[in-house]
Amino acid sequence: LLLSVVPTLLGLTGLVYLVGAVVLGGAMLASALASAQEMTAVRARRVFRASLLYQPLLLLLLFLDTVPAPL
Repeated sequence: LLLSVVPTLLGLTGLVYLVGAVVLGGAMLASALASAQEMTAVRARRVFRASLLYQPLLLLLLFLDTVPAPL
């Protein structure tokens, strides 16, 4: 979660990416913490499915909200 905001801190992405990264990271963290309390096969599948959504959506946000480099 903390590393996902680094591109914004470096000025490489904008506010849309920052908000999206925090929301997606929070959802992923919530899913992982819920599974960590009591690991079952169902909860493990939920974390896996969440990661399958998290990674492509985060990359899509990074692609869509990249700040152009100055010439």
